[in-house]
Amino acid sequence: MEDNVTNDLSYPKKIWIKGGIYALIVVLILLFKATFSVFLLILAGVLIAVFFRGLSGLICRKTKWKEPLVQQKLVSISPALIIMAQLLISPLTGGWGLVLATPVNAYINDTRAGTVYNKKDE
Repeated sequence: MEDNVTNDLSYPKKIWIKGGIYALIVVLILLFKATFSVFLLILAGVLIAVFFRGLSGLICRKTKWKEPLVQQKLVSISPALIIMAQLLISPLTGGWGLVLATPVNAYINDTRAGTVYNKKDE
C-alpha cells in the first residue's frame, strides 16, 4: 500500500530552493579557492621558519654563539598570536610582512611585558 504524499511546495519554490543550494555550493567553492592560497602561503612560511630555525640552531651549536633574543622569547608567544599576526600583516604587506610578522610580534610582546630593555636576560 502506497500512500500518496503531496508536497506543499510548488514548482517555483522548488526551483528557488535548488537555485539557492547551487548558489551556496558555488560560493563555498569560490571561498575555498580564495582562501586556499592564503593557507598555502602560511604553510610555506611555517616550513621556511622551521628550516631557518634549525639552521640557526646548528650554527649556534657549531660556533658556541648564544641564540638571538627573538628565538629565545619565541617560545613564550602563543602560536595563535603568531598565526593571527601573520594573517593580519601578510595581506597588507605581502611576503615581507609574512616573514617579519613573527619578529615584530615577539618585539611587541616583549615591549609590552617590559623585558626588551631588561639586563637580567643577558
